[in-house]
Amino acid sequence: MFDIFKKKPREIPKLDPEQEKRRLESIRKMNKNNRRTLPLTKEQIKEKKEKFQREEWARRVASNKEQQDVELNSEYWLKLKFSSNDNLAKFEKIVEKYFHSQEKILDDLKNLEKTCKVFEKYQVEITSKELKNFLRYRFELIEKKKIFAHLENSNGTSVKDYVRSLMSLLGPYYRSKLYVLEDYLIQNEIQYEDLNEHIRNINEEQDLENFEKQLFDDNPLTSLADIDIMSGSEFEEFLEELFKKIGYNAKVIGGSGDQGGDLILTRLGEKIVVQAKRSSTPITNTAIQEVVGAIKYYSCDRGIVVTSNVFNQHAKDLAAVNGVELMDRDYLKKLLDQYY
Repeated sequence: MFDIFKKKPREIPKLDPEQEKRRLESIRKMNKNNRRTLPLTKEQIKEKKEKFQREEWARRVASNKEQQDVELNSEYWLKLKFSSNDNLAKFEKIVEKYFHSQEKILDDLKNLEKTCKVFEKYQVEITSKELKNFLRYRFELIEKKKIFAHLENSNGTSVKDYVRSLMSLLGPYYRSKLYVLEDYLIQNEIQYEDLNEHIRNINEEQDLENFEKQLFDDNPLTSLADIDIMSGSEFEEFLEELFKKIGYNAKVIGGSGDQGGDLILTRLGEKIVVQAKRSSTPITNTAIQEVVGAIKYYSCDRGIVVTSNVFNQHAKDLAAVNGVELMDRDYLKKLLDQYY
């Protein structure tokens, strides 16, 4: 009478051959995915790491070869476009003249179009887009050659030395040129793994060095409060030291009759005049006018105004029109945090 409560065996539906094949394949895949793998030995880990490094190095070399091909191709089209040596010399003169204010000319479409019309007089048909690309290529090539020369003269003996040399040359802007360092290392057959690891190590060493200096320096400079009590000449001397830390050759020229310039900076052939304004009130456009005059007077490529305060809107507008770089209190604070 209790037969109805007995558990009946489950009937397995019959599958056709194709369904059975798919079922068995699914089971095999499941077993394969769930299979436990033994941990790798030290030798196997080392072998895999070396294999990855070899493959990564081969990829970098191939990428560098492609870049060299691009440069050769660009040179070919450049010479083809300007056809005669006289026209090419005119182009090179433009490159030399605007190298240190390259962003200004590359962003000025009106001037690019005018330059194209000038070349039309010499039977050179070129669009503003083509001219912009050729100029950008030439500017990057010149900068690359200058960085290569600096690295060559640094007499580095390790990848870390070359990274440090690039950081000291370009200051806070070094990251934008890491690809140039990679090209240099590859062309000189210097193998490297991770440049970021070297950067972290160098920054840690620099932080420790700065901290040690603060511990034992009789007059440590650690905050904007120290700057606020400086005299004008002390502020200029402080900026000279700061720009040297960033990687510039810096010299104070301030004093009576300074013609609007307080410091001269040089790096990679670029010459910059700096106007230093240690002030308790916002800076007006007078400081911008002074540094614009100083750029011409000292034959500089561009100008910078640094203040311990802020710039009013008129000063910002005039600086933007004249390509003058502004460093206000907040920017100064960032530099203090990084270099002191």
